[in-house]
Amino acid sequence: MTRRKLSFLSLLALLLATCAVSQALPVQNALMRQVWSGVLPMDAQIGQVVDSLATGHPASQLVIEAFTAYYGPQWFDRYVGSDLKTRFNHMYGDYLAQNLPFIAVMVGLAVGQDKVVSIPVKALADDGTFHVFDVVVESSSTGGWTLVALGNML
Repeated sequence: MTRRKLSFLSLLALLLATCAVSQALPVQNALMRQVWSGVLPMDAQIGQVVDSLATGHPASQLVIEAFTAYYGPQWFDRYVGSDLKTRFNHMYGDYLAQNLPFIAVMVGLAVGQDKVVSIPVKALADDGTFHVFDVVVESSSTGGWTLVALGNML
């Protein structure tokens, strides 16, 4: 074969490969936009991990936000009911001041009644340690959720 034919064949092979890849991209992009409907793994300490954005309890996202936020007066205004702020700060203030914000937070299945639930949490601190605890949340008069207590802190 001559050099010209080899160049032509190389160019043809490159075009065919590019065509195949460009045809695959729309399929890949369409698949990436699909909602994931699998089940997240079980964690030995908190049980079934929940995708808080898709299938979790409505308070799960609030718990993730609260424990990945910086601790301070605004934290209480956002996440703790006004009647519990003093008690919550007295009981958990030192712990929260030392550990918030966590780098990552996983939540498990919420357990409880309609208006009061306990959500298991596993959180990664910036020193590389994991903190495992339960967060009790209750529905507020405004229709949202507020933190009530922390429990089973390991």
